[in-house]
Amino acid sequence: MFSPAHSSSPAFHLPASAPVLRVGTRGEVIQFNEVTLELRTRGALRRILLALVDHHRSSPGAALSVEAMFAAGWPEDRVELRAARARVYTAMYTLRGMGLRDVIVRRDDGYYLDDVCTVEPLERAMRSAS
Repeated sequence: MFSPAHSSSPAFHLPASAPVLRVGTRGEVIQFNEVTLELRTRGALRRILLALVDHHRSSPGAALSVEAMFAAGWPEDRVELRAARARVYTAMYTLRGMGLRDVIVRRDDGYYLDDVCTVEPLERAMRSAS
């Protein structure tokens, strides 16, 4: 993510402001860019997203395993590994399709929130807007 001093290619520049993911206290409302997600009735999605947020805060750049995401999303369920993975993949597909494609990153060892993303409480943004 740098440009060597003698390179003929243009330098890489970060956007003026990093993207901000705003998360309500219990994850029921999420804002990212121009998108507001209501997750009040989407328990598994809400719990998985909160697990990703917690993991982002404690271990930025480290992926959360699919198994850990399943445990967060469906804490009472016991299913075969293949079925657990299918549920998590579907949940991630859904969250990304709801507007979080640019912030949820997938790699071989799981998923994580993009390092350039800042996570902040939604309530703080609402207070500063009033």
